[in-house]
Amino acid sequence: MFKISTTIRKEFALLFTDKVGLVLMFLMPIVLVVVLTVVQNSAFRIVNENKLSLMVVNHDQGSEGDALISILEESKLFTIKKMEATAETDLKNLLVKQDQQLLIAIPSNYSQAISEKSAASSNKLMTAFGMGDSTANSSASSTATISFIHDPVLEDNYTISVLNVLQTFIQQIEAERMMGAIFKTMGYTEIPQDIKSQLKESAVALKKEVAIHENSKIIPNATQHNVPAWTVFAMFFMVVSLGNNMVKEKVRGSFIRLKSTPTNFAWVIGSKMLVYFVAAFSQVMVIFSIGKYVFPLLDLPALHFPNHILTLLLVIFTVSVSAISYAILIGCVATSTEQSNGFGSVSVVIFAALGGVWVPLFVMPEGMQIVAKFSPLYWGLDAFYGVLLRDQNTLHLFGTLGVLWAFSFTCLGIGFFRLQTEKLI
Repeated sequence: MFKISTTIRKEFALLFTDKVGLVLMFLMPIVLVVVLTVVQNSAFRIVNENKLSLMVVNHDQGSEGDALISILEESKLFTIKKMEATAETDLKNLLVKQDQQLLIAIPSNYSQAISEKSAASSNKLMTAFGMGDSTANSSASSTATISFIHDPVLEDNYTISVLNVLQTFIQQIEAERMMGAIFKTMGYTEIPQDIKSQLKESAVALKKEVAIHENSKIIPNATQHNVPAWTVFAMFFMVVSLGNNMVKEKVRGSFIRLKSTPTNFAWVIGSKMLVYFVAAFSQVMVIFSIGKYVFPLLDLPALHFPNHILTLLLVIFTVSVSAISYAILIGCVATSTEQSNGFGSVSVVIFAALGGVWVPLFVMPEGMQIVAKFSPLYWGLDAFYGVLLRDQNTLHLFGTLGVLWAFSFTCLGIGFFRLQTEKLI
C-alpha cells in the first residue's frame, strides 16, 4: 500500500509541475467551448429569431411587387428594409454600403410578367376543358428576373435556403394569380373568399420532432453539441502532459531503476492511469459545470443532463481510459519530448477534425465519413452524444463503448510491447 500511495503522490507531483500540460488540459478547452458555443448559438439565433435583414429594391410598376414584399413581411422570416434606388444604381455597392447581408431587386416588368403568365396558363387549362380561347396566345411574351445579391460572407447552404424560400413565395403569388385568371374566365370578378382561404391552407402539416426518448427533457442546442465535443478533445489532449512525463522517465532512466526494485511495473502504469483518470474526470466536471451554471449567465442554453446518469458515468470512464491509453502509447513510442509533444498534439487535432469535433460529420464527403471511424474521438463523441443528446442507455451504447475499450487495450498492448523490446521493463 505504501508503494502505491508513494507512486500516486509522485504522479500527482509530476502533473501539477507541468504548467503547460495543465493549461492545455483545462484552460484551452474551457476557452474553446465558451467561444465556439457563443458563436454557434449566435448563428442559431440568426436563423431561429429572424435577425437576418433583407433589403428590397422595388422597381415594379404594378401591384405584384408590393404583394411579394407583403408576403415576405407576413412570413416573419426576415427583417425587411425597403430601399429607394434607380435602375442604374449599383446594387452590389449599395449592399456593401448599407452593411447588409441580403438584397433582392424586383424588376419593373414583374407585375406584367406575372399577369401574362397567369393569363396564358389559365387559358391553356380552360382550353383543355373546352372553355378557353384556342386562338389566343398560350405563352407569356415577357419574363422577369428578380436579382438576388448576398454578402460573400454568407455560406452557400444558407443562401440556397433563402433562395428556396423566395422561390416558394413567388410561386405562391403565381399560383394565386393563375387561379384568379381561371375564375375570371368563368365569369367571376375575383376568387371566392372561401376558396382563397383554402388555397392558403396546407393539406399536409409538418411537425418537427427530435429522435430522443419521449420522456427526455433534453433540448438539442449549441451547448448540448459543443460541451461534449470539446470535453472529448480536452481529455485526449492529456497526451501532451502524460506522454511527455513518460518520455522524461525513459530518458532519465527511471524505468531501468524500477527493474532493480521489487516494485511491479504494473503498479507504476496503474498509478499513472489513476492520477490521469482523476484529471480527466476533473476536466469533465469543470467543462460540464460551466455548461450547466455559467452558460445561462452568458445568455446561452444550459447543459441538460440525461436520465441515465450511470450510463453517463460509464461513458466518462470509458473515454477517459481511451485518452489515457493513447497518451501512454505515445509516451512509450516517442524517444524525445519533442516527438511526444509534436506528434501527440498534432495527432489529436487530426483525430478531432476527422471525428466531428471541428466539423460536423454529416457535412463531410462519404469517403471521409468512413475514414472518421478510425478516429477514437469519433467514438468518444458518439458515446457522449448518445447519452446527452439521444438519451440512450448502456445497452444502446454497447457497440460504441466496445470499440473504445478495444482501442484502449490495443494502445496499452503496443505500448508495453515497445517497452519490452527496449528492455525498459
